[in-house]
Amino acid sequence: MVKPRKAQQEEELNLLATLSVVIDLLTQGWRISNTDPIVLDFPEWSSAEGEKARIRQAHLIDRDAQITEPSVREFVLSMEKRRLTPTGWHSIFSVMRDGEDLSERQKQNIPLGGGFFSPRLRES
Repeated sequence: MVKPRKAQQEEELNLLATLSVVIDLLTQGWRISNTDPIVLDFPEWSSAEGEKARIRQAHLIDRDAQITEPSVREFVLSMEKRRLTPTGWHSIFSVMRDGEDLSERQKQNIPLGGGFFSPRLRES
């Protein structure tokens, strides 16, 4: 295997950076015209709802990219594991299932028990 020269490495790095920027622009709704010079066109959204949809789509793409990272997948899997707590077996699914009750208790400033939630969380 031949080791690339520094100039080749720099050229490849520049190409990868350019490709990354182009992909980001395309996912955000930009259009690229293959003209000389190249023209970047950001479409005008006709409504606030259209702009919200564009932003929502960008966040979904970012989320999908993040979830493929090994550290994030490991964290999510660890949150899904059931653990024995002073109030029984719980996981992140317990929080999702009991979310409405948790929210109501926080609004009423009812102690959540187990010491897992700081008083500052209840104030926010």
